[in-house]
Amino acid sequence: MVTIFRVPAHVREANKQLYEPRMVSIGPYYRGREQLRAMEQHKLRYLDDFLGRGMGETPPPLSSYVKAVREVEERARHSYYERTKLFDIKNEANVIKSSDSLQNNTEASEDAQDGFAEMLLLDGCFILEFLLKWHEIKDGADFLHNIGWGLALLNSDLLLLENQIPFFVLVSLYTVLSSGRMPEDGVDPPTPQVQLIRDLADLLQNATFSQYQHPPSGTVFTVEIHHLLHLYHETFVPKPKPRPEPCNIQPGGNPLSEQAAHTPGAPSAQVPEAAHINGGNDSSAVIPCATQLREAGVRFKQKESVNMFDITFSSGVMEIPRVEIDHANKPLLVNLIAFEQSMGNKGAAAPLTSYTALMTGLVRTGKDVEVLQKHGIIDNMLSSEDDAAKSYFNHLGACSTLDYDDHYYAPEFALLKKHYKSNWNKYKAKFRQDHCANPCSIVSLIVTVMVFSFAVSQASIAFYRLHSHH
Repeated sequence: MVTIFRVPAHVREANKQLYEPRMVSIGPYYRGREQLRAMEQHKLRYLDDFLGRGMGETPPPLSSYVKAVREVEERARHSYYERTKLFDIKNEANVIKSSDSLQNNTEASEDAQDGFAEMLLLDGCFILEFLLKWHEIKDGADFLHNIGWGLALLNSDLLLLENQIPFFVLVSLYTVLSSGRMPEDGVDPPTPQVQLIRDLADLLQNATFSQYQHPPSGTVFTVEIHHLLHLYHETFVPKPKPRPEPCNIQPGGNPLSEQAAHTPGAPSAQVPEAAHINGGNDSSAVIPCATQLREAGVRFKQKESVNMFDITFSSGVMEIPRVEIDHANKPLLVNLIAFEQSMGNKGAAAPLTSYTALMTGLVRTGKDVEVLQKHGIIDNMLSSEDDAAKSYFNHLGACSTLDYDDHYYAPEFALLKKHYKSNWNKYKAKFRQDHCANPCSIVSLIVTVMVFSFAVSQASIAFYRLHSHH
């Protein structure tokens, strides 16, 4: 089953810094890149350290790890969307021989002379050793943990869609490492997979931005984890609250591919046409921007919620939790969205894709950014220019499609459009803007009303007296 996809080439070329690793290659897609080769030596060092570990009386031999990789190698080959030359390399991957630990084990070295299997072994052991060192060395005694930007940059690379190895490879290696582990205080230890998920979730939560909350202790996953990015999505992306099924849903939504990619706001034959909601005659695909909505009387309010998807629109008030935007968050967000697209997720299963469509619709100009900043919804850490924040949301959805009939915020899209199309809402907003925007206007309005009322009352009295004489 294919679980590790590629971003469409034209999207990746336009935003390489968002989709390509900058420090370490994991998996076959970027292995051998010149700018990433320095980390290959650190992988060998980490492999040596990893081979010295064990949870039993003695560390497992290298042959046990090689055997574990061989058992899942064929399944791993079928996990990748695109085949690279590494898939076909035989007896050419000599870099692994430079490790002293492997030179002392002739049988294992010969068995490891396959480029793809070697990659799984090196990358898998690197990730696990990186995790274990992080738990052990909180004071930064290790080189990769000690450099100021090392932890953040490495974790950014580990959470790229194209920079992954299958999660079952990590589980297989961790199972070997855990062999011989004894019960603690008479309690059997958790399974290797459960323990690995807990430890990796802890690492990822501490090395990425804090806008996502750590899951409750004892969280049980009901889906098979495909890779680290999938683990992050399942663990830290808040799950939207259950919503009623949208009306008139039509099949739609395409997995990430060359044909499915489009830029938000641009025409695309791959984006399904929006169905009419509640019998309406207009498309719900495009919502008015924040400035237009304000002109129609919509009031924006920051919502105090830890769930970024807890957005509501009721009685003319749109409540949105605060969103922090800066360049450090961007690679993770775009790759999470690309992951949703790659798996063909729709509706509540693709909350970030729907969220991005909503925010992209609200923020089209610098003035829209000002509106949301004024109400504490956007915390712009990019620059003093509002256009930078506008471009931020456009880039987030650069490789996504959305079925506008079947996505999480489809009800809000319909309600916002309905509110904006009402002339009465626009008249009320115009009246408030012209006459109630500042104290002077309010005083003037009150005086005008009083004068008018006085004039009407005087006219009524005069009319009454005139007719009473007759």
